[in-house]
Amino acid sequence: MYCTTCGNEIPNDSKFCTSCGASVECKPRQAAALIPPQANSASHEPEPERVSPASCRPEPARRSEKIGPAAKAGIAVVAVGVAAAIVFGSCSVSSNFVTPAPQQNSNAAPTASEDQNNNQDPSFGTQQTSTDLAANCSVKKTYNYIEAPTDPYKSPGQKSKDKWTYDQLTSSNKSDASDQINTLIRNAENSSAKRSSTFPTSASALNQVESVDKSCTLGRDISVTYLKGNVVGVYDSRLISDWKSEDRPVLLGAAYNLSSGETVDPASVYNLTIDEAVSSAKTAVKTYLSKHPSDTKTTEVACSKIESNIKGDAISDLQDNLEGSSPLVLTDSGLVYMTSIYELGSWNYGCRGIIIASDNKSLVGTEVDLTTIHNIDQ
Repeated sequence: MYCTTCGNEIPNDSKFCTSCGASVECKPRQAAALIPPQANSASHEPEPERVSPASCRPEPARRSEKIGPAAKAGIAVVAVGVAAAIVFGSCSVSSNFVTPAPQQNSNAAPTASEDQNNNQDPSFGTQQTSTDLAANCSVKKTYNYIEAPTDPYKSPGQKSKDKWTYDQLTSSNKSDASDQINTLIRNAENSSAKRSSTFPTSASALNQVESVDKSCTLGRDISVTYLKGNVVGVYDSRLISDWKSEDRPVLLGAAYNLSSGETVDPASVYNLTIDEAVSSAKTAVKTYLSKHPSDTKTTEVACSKIESNIKGDAISDLQDNLEGSSPLVLTDSGLVYMTSIYELGSWNYGCRGIIIASDNKSLVGTEVDLTTIHNIDQ
């Protein structure tokens, strides 16, 4: 037989070619193929088809190539990487698209930050300080309808009707301090109203009154003139008469703390002590008189009662005063000193409200018209 790979003759029972070493699985060629045709054959039969060595050559077996250690290591690394990528990819897909989000346990204990947030005051971040109290307040005017004597000497037994007013604070937040301030204002006004309504209407009845001061309040108005920060300032104007001389206007002020309801020195709102307020008042009044001279007094005489008035004399002979009353009145324009009648001049010169302290320094020494004199219906 012949090797189908190299064509060399090899023994019939060979499994490998002794020349090239290839595996041999083909059957040996038939002898007929090697016998020459007979010359004397009568009929010319077709010559048997020759079988090409290649036609029976088996598919050569693939050689198993040996793999070196470095190659094996590289293949191992690649295999591990591919496996890891597959596992990671499957986990990622499972986490993002398959595995549902874990349900939060409603019974789980809150974290420290959550507990702190839950325990915070609901008003945290919007808590109001004492300087914000005025922003929650508004003013409501209240009326008192009274009947006071017309003139016990000239018109005995007759009374005149009048309408008095006083302001009350209303707050969006319930406040004991506001209630206390309202009570002070209301009680002062009502006390005057009651006294005037029961005042004697004849000279004979008036002579029986033991009080040295036999004057009657004919009108009273208490108005809020300042409402800022934690302070409310009021202006108390009264018209008092004894029917023997000219009616006397009395113009005073008072201030209260919206947080506590306690009285506040109006001068302290402008960081002034009582002595500094006296000094500022004298300077301001002198400035005012330099432009509006007195009709009867010198500047020194006109300023002589400022200290005693601020320190208490202005209210010494009055009844039903507001707690904390003084000639100092808080207004939006500044701290005002209210002069008494005859203090700067004649009755005709009147009472004046002169600014003694202000955030606007140019206003110091100028006048603010707060005078309210009630017209009594005759």
